[in-house]
Amino acid sequence: MNVYLKKAINPLFWVMDKLDKKRYLMMYPKYLKWLGIKIDDKNVEGIWISPRAFFDSSKYDYIEIGNQVTISFDVSILVHDFSIVHAARGLGKKHVQ
Repeated sequence: MNVYLKKAINPLFWVMDKLDKKRYLMMYPKYLKWLGIKIDDKNVEGIWISPRAFFDSSKYDYIEIGNQVTISFDVSILVHDFSIVHAARGLGKKHVQ
């Protein structure tokens, strides 16, 4: 299945987090594993990850989430340096002030 279609399911977890916290805590790590993120979806004790956290979809398999981790609202997990210097290098610029 296309990664963008898989990612489109994420808003359902926003609702689940509000309506059935226990099910959300059990299902969301399984969803993240389905996307390709390395996570122990069998040992979810102590893990809470906001459905509003952003995971870089360019390389989900570069992301690994350990046990008893909390990732809060609006956190962005990137698999690259998103700096202007790297963007400028991609455009052929040598020095950026």
